[in-house]
Amino acid sequence: MTRRLNLAVLACLLASPVLADYRLEFEGTSFREYYCGVTLTMTNESDETLTEINGFVASMKDGEQVGRSRGMSFLNLAPGESGSALFEAPHAPCDEATEYVFIVGACRFGPGFSPQEECAARIVGVAPVAETARTP
Repeated sequence: MTRRLNLAVLACLLASPVLADYRLEFEGTSFREYYCGVTLTMTNESDETLTEINGFVASMKDGEQVGRSRGMSFLNLAPGESGSALFEAPHAPCDEATEYVFIVGACRFGPGFSPQEECAARIVGVAPVAETARTP
């Protein structure tokens, strides 16, 4: 009986959505001159103000990188607040990307910088944004 209960609890945990402090969602693409723009919205789901998360977006097609944006930042997001940023990639095929991967450049949760890995672990993407943020 205990083994079945443990397996049931484990199955529920594995089926639960990933919880994170910062949710990253795709808002759309745009095209300006030769730049493909990808707009992402970050929502602060933590109980502390986010000072800064800076990074760039890799546009992927079937698991292969087809574009890389310039860096942008999400700044000063209070708990529950959202902010959008436009990540522009030169000569990237806007209409071919199947996934967008957020790559953490720098991160501050207070006055000092935090390790990139810690920051990436606190972000969850909503498809077509990759579920896991990465580091360079």
